[in-house]
Amino acid sequence: MIEVRNLCAWYGQVPVLHDLSFDVPVGSSLAILGRNGMGKTSLLRCLIGSESPFWTGDIQVKGEAVRIGKPHAVVARGYAYVPEGRGLFRSLTVAENLRVARRQIAKPNWTLERIHEMFPVLKERATQVAGTLSGGQQQMLALGRALANEPDILVLDEPSLGLAPAIIGDLEQSLIDVSASGVTMITVEQHLNFALTVSSQAMVLEKGRITGIHSSADLRANPDFAESILSLGTRKSPSPDPTPIS
Repeated sequence: MIEVRNLCAWYGQVPVLHDLSFDVPVGSSLAILGRNGMGKTSLLRCLIGSESPFWTGDIQVKGEAVRIGKPHAVVARGYAYVPEGRGLFRSLTVAENLRVARRQIAKPNWTLERIHEMFPVLKERATQVAGTLSGGQQQMLALGRALANEPDILVLDEPSLGLAPAIIGDLEQSLIDVSASGVTMITVEQHLNFALTVSSQAMVLEKGRITGIHSSADLRANPDFAESILSLGTRKSPSPDPTPIS
């Protein structure tokens, strides 16, 4: 689904990503882990073709090169992006947020009924203004709106941020179901257990470099090691070869 080769990125003169190469197969689920300031969100922005940070290298999505472009080009590539902060139209209702995002295709996979089945609260609150929803409800709306775009790739930046534990559990199951439907999923997340629950593989960034790719199941079985690679990094030199993700 996604091939990244020799990706480097800068904000002004400050480098943030250093020669990243990896592949994300169709239908896989990848968590990008690392401490604050390690380049996780910058990597997401490069993957969708954002103009910031400035980046060089080769990013292929479904065999086509990604270029810096407008938001509608992101959707055309098959991405749905849920940024940190959710990016809702806060003055529109729940129903209007879903309607404005819907792609007009003959046989939608993510019908309004299916989205309501996954997030019943969106049906219950259809006429409520999005900005008045609770944090958990807003995150569900952000995900529902993303799915209404009929994505091949769902990109999530800190989806559990600020949510209560009970809501996080519901969100975990929803993302597991989305992944099981065949959508390729890439998640940046500080909540380690959440990240490892919704993903099959975890890629660790340390100062803009890939320091390891691990099975999420292995990391969940060894929580001390999982915590250590996030607090200290693996201190391994990045491989010049593309890093496979299964």
